[in-house]
Amino acid sequence: MNTPYVSAVMTAFNAHSFIKNSLDSLKKQTLKNIEIIIIDDCSTDGTSKIISDLIRDDRRIKYIRNDRNYGAAYSRNIGLKQACGEYIIFLDDDDIFDIHMLEKSYAEAKCNDSDIHVFRSFEIFEDGSTYPMEWSITASSLPQKKIFSCHDVQGNVFDIFVWWCWDKLFKRNKIIENGLLFQETRTTNDLFFCCANYFLANKISTTDEVLIYHNMTREGSLSNTRHLSYTSCVEAARKLRDFMIENGFYSQFRSDFFNYIIVFFDWQLQSIDADFFAPLKDEIRTFFYESDVEGFEFDTEDKTLKYQLIMIGDDEEYKNFNLQEKNMLLSDLKKKLGQKEKKISQLYGQIENLNKKIESIAQMNTSLIEENNKLIQHLNNISGSRTWRMTYPVRYVGHKIKRIVKE
Repeated sequence: MNTPYVSAVMTAFNAHSFIKNSLDSLKKQTLKNIEIIIIDDCSTDGTSKIISDLIRDDRRIKYIRNDRNYGAAYSRNIGLKQACGEYIIFLDDDDIFDIHMLEKSYAEAKCNDSDIHVFRSFEIFEDGSTYPMEWSITASSLPQKKIFSCHDVQGNVFDIFVWWCWDKLFKRNKIIENGLLFQETRTTNDLFFCCANYFLANKISTTDEVLIYHNMTREGSLSNTRHLSYTSCVEAARKLRDFMIENGFYSQFRSDFFNYIIVFFDWQLQSIDADFFAPLKDEIRTFFYESDVEGFEFDTEDKTLKYQLIMIGDDEEYKNFNLQEKNMLLSDLKKKLGQKEKKISQLYGQIENLNKKIESIAQMNTSLIEENNKLIQHLNNISGSRTWRMTYPVRYVGHKIKRIVKE
């Protein structure tokens, strides 16, 4: 059997409402030389039966069911060990894939011999509407050249991508050579994996085309139940920090790391269940103590203040600051929305004026056509009249006389 161009690894858990659409869009990929590896993490809701029905008679699909629920990272690592494709991608069980996703991303990766190829995505909502996730690839961070490494990135090296794995095609042998696996935490298990591959990649490429529609509204998803494993984000930050130290990236990118991680932790604190805010804040404080961040200068006053509030502020001060920040952002958003509405109103006014002009021109054109038709009809009437025919000899003689006089 030929080596598959791409191994698509999909982990699934209690996804009976989503798995059919996801797997259908994966089976319909226009790139045919692929393998699909599905790891069912011991679902209890009928997901297994749906998968079994969908994969029947498709030899490209390998189906593995865990004997108990181990988590997405464990399942992805199984998929990685089972895969034999030239490239590999790790997908979620509730996303929808453009049928050209693997063909287009593989073509770009192969053409450029990329270690990682990243493409754009849309967020998809329950009603089927979509919204562009422009932040998934930060255009201002992209280098001028098409193929690049982390050393070429403009600005903070962490700001260029979001560190999830489902919008990234990885060269499989590169992962194996570097001995990388997903960190087996319940959540935030792809931060280390994606960043480590990114730092070790010599050739990274991107495409501006949207190839995946990501479901971010699923109730009960890991991202929406992070309070059940609130320490995972700190464990991920710690593993990434240690990797950077061990592999010689820390001294060069230490500033980038802490300016990124304070924003990362802030988001975790803002979005965690209230009962887990204080315990998570304590874990983050411990991380900063052990990282010897004292005296570090963050690149904005906002980050500095948030760091201080984590380290020496009380919980209410932190929450109040974030509330004020949200209110300021909301006020700024309303102001910008008002400005846009004003511009839209002005554009509508201009369009209305143009429509009036077009209507006036159309009326003038109609009048001219009517007058022209009347004139043609009048001339036809004259040329067909008895008088016109009887006076022809006179007109003919007059015409001849004029020519003779001119000569």
